[in-house]
Amino acid sequence: MDSSQFVVTLAYTDTDGVPHEVALDVIAEVPGDACDSALASAGVSRRQLLWISARDISAVWPSYGWHRL
Repeated sequence: MDSSQFVVTLAYTDTDGVPHEVALDVIAEVPGDACDSALASAGVSRRQLLWISARDISAVWPSYGWHRL
């Protein structure tokens, strides 16, 4: 796997108390602070993320408001 590409699973509970897990393909051109900043702008911190193997899920990317760095 390219070190600049990783996939995350975002686990969250909606306002009705229903838990969800959403896999998001995140491309980090610049690691570290820039990546943290992008995650923060999406309302997510690194410790909320479960890292999983890289795979292409670009079809769901736009629907969750995530942006490539």
